[in-house]
Amino acid sequence: MLLQPDSELYIVAASGGEARRMRCNTTRMNSWHSWSPNGRWLVFSSKAFSPYTQLFLTHVDAEGRDTPPVLLENFVPPNRAANIPEFVNLAPERIARIREQFVDDFSYWHSGNDCMNTRDYADAAKAYRKAIEINPRFANAYAGLAMALAAEGRTDEAIAQLTKAIEIEPALAEARFNLSGLLVSRRRMPEALAQCLEAVRLKPDNAEAQSRLGALLLAAGKPAEALEHLKEAVRLGTPDTTAYHNLAQLLYATGKYAEAIPHYEEVLRRQPNHASAVGNLGVALAQAGRVDEAIERLYKAVQLQPNARRLFVLAKLLDSRERAQEAAQTAAKALEFAAAAKDDALRKEIEAWRSRHPTGAGSPPKAGP
Repeated sequence: MLLQPDSELYIVAASGGEARRMRCNTTRMNSWHSWSPNGRWLVFSSKAFSPYTQLFLTHVDAEGRDTPPVLLENFVPPNRAANIPEFVNLAPERIARIREQFVDDFSYWHSGNDCMNTRDYADAAKAYRKAIEINPRFANAYAGLAMALAAEGRTDEAIAQLTKAIEIEPALAEARFNLSGLLVSRRRMPEALAQCLEAVRLKPDNAEAQSRLGALLLAAGKPAEALEHLKEAVRLGTPDTTAYHNLAQLLYATGKYAEAIPHYEEVLRRQPNHASAVGNLGVALAQAGRVDEAIERLYKAVQLQPNARRLFVLAKLLDSRERAQEAAQTAAKALEFAAAAKDDALRKEIEAWRSRHPTGAGSPPKAGP
């Protein structure tokens, strides 16, 4: 078999008998072979040293005994394969030119993809341009060229190439998704939203597209629509942590604290020091009656990113657990932050609370008789 990894070469006498495994076999894929005109040399393909098939040569004597293989290292470029080698019974000067008639637009497109995988963006762009030169209607080549250009920071050129790809093939969902991302980077939000909507319509099981669409709808002031797409992104298992955070924030904002909790927890599993998630999880836990867990989370939140509102919530929770001295100290800090932020409404709210909680006004509770 031409491309079987375990394929091996065997030899058998022309008069018949038992086939014998040849010495020239390499460790991986010993494939299509060709005999020299005098019947003493055998060339064959193997992937022993490369993901691309290379040529190997062995000598076979009159008794059918073959030598260890010799790699014909300079017969094939590094990124090309030699699947079906042939001996040509001609003097070298008789060959003026070898035309690669098997190389087409798809060959260059695949070459561009290989270069992208190794982050060789300049050569990728060259290969994609060659594919487009052969076939000016090759939408995937324009899309590939766009991503090579984007990787080099040439965003506007990349947008133009993706636009051309979509013009040729409107149903190219990945191109629309990639275009939406580039448009976001240029703050062209309405266009980005339109492209992402179409990408999701064409391929609804793309978790990253669902996640981005949710974020774009949220930014456009459409929380109800955003919620549905963020839920779908999470259901599909998006790798985008922002989707979990956005979903949790929407649920939190509508008072669905119990539903928000597992999504905040997922954010923190991925990013343990995500200050917003820690703080809001603390509040959500408190609303769900899990006060001790809430206190623990809020303590971490104010260490990561202190603000007046979180400190005030923490003070009230500590007070509810009769931890008056801690509550007093925390409320005092909350008041300082509110004053520094010139948040008069919150400052007055904290002062009013402290007036109703004397032990929370800065002095430790007195000892009993």
